Amino acid sequence: MNDARQRTERARAEIAELDLLKRLGLTLEREKVEASLVEAAEILKAEAMQVPKDQAERLAAIDDNRAMEVELCKIMTDLMETTARALKRAAETDCASNGA
Repeated sequence: MNDARQRTERARAEIAELDLLKRLGLTLEREKVEASLVEAAEILKAEAMQVPKDQAERLAAIDDNRAMEVELCKIMTDLMETTARALKRAAETDCASNGA
């Protein structure tokens, strides 16, 4: 019976802690997190799919392997920077629309 009482008290304490964290705004809703991840993946996909359209002609003209590697690294860096800016804009838009 003592073990059951301890489990019950521990569960109550955890529920109280979670309730406090929610009231303090220190928790995230699972659905919102999942929606944000889907949005981030869609942004990354859209940005990545644009690369071949924008870079194909220039890359096709490169003969040297090392020059190709350097150019691809530049393209990937640009892709990550563009994606980061797009994600930041999306986050700012979400915060503004949620009044945060």
